[in-house]
Amino acid sequence: MNAKKAQSSPPPADLPLPEMNGHSHGHSKPGRNGSISISMPLSSSVNTYPSPTGGSRRHLPSLSTASAPRIRLSLAGARQPLDTRLRSKRSLLSRLSLDAPLDRRRIAWLTGLATVLVILYVSRGEYSGVQRRTVIGLEDATSGVLRELAEAYHPHAADQADRQAVLAPDRPAQDDAALGPQDSDGAAEQDDEPEVYEQLEPAQIHDIDVRPVKHSPSGDPNERYLGYFPHSGYHNQRISLENALTLAKLLGRTLLLPPCWLGLAIPYISFDKLWQRVDQANKAGLERCARLADTDEIMPRECLTFFEYTQVGWDFLVDLEGIVAQQPVVDRWNTSEAWLRDELGLERKDMYFLKDATVYDYKIYDNLEDRAELEKFKTRIEIDQLRSYDSYRLLHIGSLFGTSRLRVSLEESYAARSLFRQHMVFRNPVLDDITDTIRDRLGGPAGYHALHLRVGDGIFLASAHQNCLDIFRTLLSSKMKIESTLIDQLIDESQRKRQQRVPGLMPRALDVPPSTVDVPTPLADDKPASSDDTIIKRSNSRPQDMAAYRHEPLGPLPRITSLENSVLAKSLRCRGSFHNRIDRLPLNTPLYLATDSRSPATDPNLAIFFDTFPCIFMLSDFTTVNAISTEAVKSLHDMEGLRNAEDKVHLAQFFTPLVDAMIAAKGRAVIGTPMSTFSRFAVDVLHQVAHGWPIIERG
Repeated sequence: MNAKKAQSSPPPADLPLPEMNGHSHGHSKPGRNGSISISMPLSSSVNTYPSPTGGSRRHLPSLSTASAPRIRLSLAGARQPLDTRLRSKRSLLSRLSLDAPLDRRRIAWLTGLATVLVILYVSRGEYSGVQRRTVIGLEDATSGVLRELAEAYHPHAADQADRQAVLAPDRPAQDDAALGPQDSDGAAEQDDEPEVYEQLEPAQIHDIDVRPVKHSPSGDPNERYLGYFPHSGYHNQRISLENALTLAKLLGRTLLLPPCWLGLAIPYISFDKLWQRVDQANKAGLERCARLADTDEIMPRECLTFFEYTQVGWDFLVDLEGIVAQQPVVDRWNTSEAWLRDELGLERKDMYFLKDATVYDYKIYDNLEDRAELEKFKTRIEIDQLRSYDSYRLLHIGSLFGTSRLRVSLEESYAARSLFRQHMVFRNPVLDDITDTIRDRLGGPAGYHALHLRVGDGIFLASAHQNCLDIFRTLLSSKMKIESTLIDQLIDESQRKRQQRVPGLMPRALDVPPSTVDVPTPLADDKPASSDDTIIKRSNSRPQDMAAYRHEPLGPLPRITSLENSVLAKSLRCRGSFHNRIDRLPLNTPLYLATDSRSPATDPNLAIFFDTFPCIFMLSDFTTVNAISTEAVKSLHDMEGLRNAEDKVHLAQFFTPLVDAMIAAKGRAVIGTPMSTFSRFAVDVLHQVAHGWPIIERG
């Protein structure tokens, strides 16, 4: 800084120090006579945020406090007399003129050193990359396989696939646990792991059509419709759709079918506000954002969340064809009142709006004689009351979320809802190919156990430790028939390992009483646990179909003592060594872990599973060639390149949890997380349908 220039415009001593986003970018401390000594960074850095297509998008300057030289200012307190404050200003300018040259020299020295280090690092990386860059088999057939899958679903998807390919973003792989002997029962040594792991090239971009096969109005001027508003996450939308289809069937109305929202969710709000929010949440007018997906241009403000959500037709994910055969629908991707007028010929006098103020405002009963309690709902509405609005061509409801929203005690109602629920299983050629491949590598539908564990956020993070402990006990006692004394011993062994990994860690695993998950207990509707094969006592509309539980058992598991007699594919290896004690042999059964944990292998809540099961697998094990898998699942890798052809949003970010749940559900047994609607769907519906068993009904 030039001293003369500084003197020409001296900074006021009592000027408040600016902050950014509520965080001060310097630090201060009281000085003598009420002065404040402030240390601020001299340089700034640039934060680069990745774009959905892998390029840089936002370049936001931020002050660097880690390594930049700092200028120390001594500001006199504002309460001092004027002459004292002026002297403080002169002292400040004098110190700035003396310190600045030294800081410039330090900056130059540090910049030069950093430049040399960067050059050395890049040179070393390029040399290593040249030595090891032998890419495993991605010939031109890569696009062909995916093209066939996409074309089988949407015939015109292949046309979109001819667009210029760009690199897809690399997804961080989940951490893998270190290979090595596992523990205390004298387990046999594992074979040497592979030393070199070749990487697949980034997936090619394939733009696919995700809009629905068109379901248009019949043209009948007397056709009557049922409408509702979707909100919240995927599984809440799925539950709402099941209820909407059932209600439309019982009322003899055509359902106005909204798209499925993936990604950023619209939360529930009261009827009028929800209508406005849904209508404004479409991407009309943001076409520019989609065009920027294949460029390196900086994203404007209006595009910041553009790539975090998308819309797809329900028939892209589920078996809608089987549903439409039983219940007519009309696609409604435009929620405006103008669309109702222009497309359906409806005037305001033709519409009746059943408005709600809360998400659990009303509960609908199909039987006047059914006197079941409202439970969490406020108002009882009879189906016959809704039928009385038959003079209105459109009956429009707000939210239909809630497993127990419809009280269906009559045979016709129950059968309709059961049919629609069964058709909610995922049906997509790309997802089916991925999950079937991984299922077969894990030993087939009878070869592995699975867990669907939510531990990543909210109530699931807060209760993760207890949930994992309960699920561990349930898995070993209910599915593997292991004695409780051995279960306690395994928990204790895992706790000791944790203490060795983290010195000073206090025991926790046995601080809680033994789990009682095997005892049937009533659980909250819409978010119940589905953690074992016990029939949970709840206020269902009808008795549970016992065939959902009393079905033909799967074949017995082999006695596994090594990879040679394991059910695993030859391309897979286990993380630990096999147990060889007789009472622990069931623990050698492969275990698939579907979870939202950011780093499962290092998550302390999941440690007990990694400590106990030598052959535990996650989705990330199959994305590349690594220490666990010598052959990547190509269709899983290719999924990274799938984009919505309309808005250019990458779909893998939304498909990954669906794939995870599907793999878990296709196993021998699956245990879910208490309070998770996703887990309940995986256990009650996906798992049952995958094995050809009746689904487990709730509500």
